[in-house]
Amino acid sequence: MRRECLVLGLVLVLAGLLKVADPGHFQAMLSRYGLFPAPLLPYVAPLIIGGEILLGLALLSGRQIRHCLALCEVLFYTFALAVASVLYRGLQIRCACFGVFSLKVSPWHCVICLAVAVYLSWRRTRLEVEDQLARVSR
Repeated sequence: MRRECLVLGLVLVLAGLLKVADPGHFQAMLSRYGLFPAPLLPYVAPLIIGGEILLGLALLSGRQIRHCLALCEVLFYTFALAVASVLYRGLQIRCACFGVFSLKVSPWHCVICLAVAVYLSWRRTRLEVEDQLARVSR
């Protein structure tokens, strides 16, 4: 599990740092999703960026892994829903995942985010079961 946390933590920190490099660009990209009222964007964008970086650092620390994985699940399911809404409305925008290096939104974004979220859910459940078995065997 340590390897997965390391990879996911690095990806989240990198994604957050690329957005920090140009927060105005990220805010503009976020506005194109049409999910938040314009007056809230200056508050929502930094929360998303900060949340990604903090969650990535928490994963890299190796502490409270189950809680971190649960938050990652929420993050990836939420992003999949946001992308699905963009696809449903036929918007032609970039995903905003990696700041200026983001790709055009496609169904693959949903597939990847959902696959990651399901995998994290499975791993978190497995960790919980292993913890319960360890407590019982003591």
